[in-house]
Amino acid sequence: FDKETRGMSRRDIAQELECDFLSSGDTFLQAEVIEKLKKQIVAPIARDLREQALLYWEKPVPNKKYVIGCDVARGDANDYSAFHVLSVADFTAVAEFKGKCKPDKCAQLLDRVGREYNNALIAIENNNIGYMVCSKLIDIDYPRMFYESAGSNAFDYKPFRSNEAPGFITSSRTRDKMLAKLEELIRNDALKTFSDRLYKEFLTFVWNGNRAESTRGTNDDLVMSLAI
Repeated sequence: FDKETRGMSRRDIAQELECDFLSSGDTFLQAEVIEKLKKQIVAPIARDLREQALLYWEKPVPNKKYVIGCDVARGDANDYSAFHVLSVADFTAVAEFKGKCKPDKCAQLLDRVGREYNNALIAIENNNIGYMVCSKLIDIDYPRMFYESAGSNAFDYKPFRSNEAPGFITSSRTRDKMLAKLEELIRNDALKTFSDRLYKEFLTFVWNGNRAESTRGTNDDLVMSLAI
């Protein structure tokens, strides 16, 4: 260790040899913000009986508005499909899913959870595999999907052109905006989460040059679904 670290700064040692990104200062969130997330961790009140990877911190409240942000994976690689259910009134994450499932099964799960939470507005990244989930939700008549063309009426928007596709495309421009807004909301206590799984993802969600991403061997599925 002494030989390998000779001439290295404390920051470089923390990142390159100790996998300690908090000490290295390269985490996407500042260390004090990550520590705040740690203090907010609360055990979920329930785990879904049919899908154990689905956790609840608050059951649906009648007439309350909810939104769901979803990041979809194929279901057969290192990435997971993930989504958050958030209360619109106070931006609190009340449920969370992170698991491996095929796109059609992911759509069925979103349909069930979305209807459970008062027909929550579902926003899905429609890049690649996500478009299949969007299409499946349309096929099974899910009532409330996010469309980019909806503007301020997103929650009750009904498409009126046949070529309108639900969801949105994540590009380098929109990705940066999503993550910047996520950081702002968390730092200013405007968004509240209780998840240990999310906290652990933020520990390894770091700056790689000008891009924020998970470190090798880890994943950022919950981070990205929350940003969505």
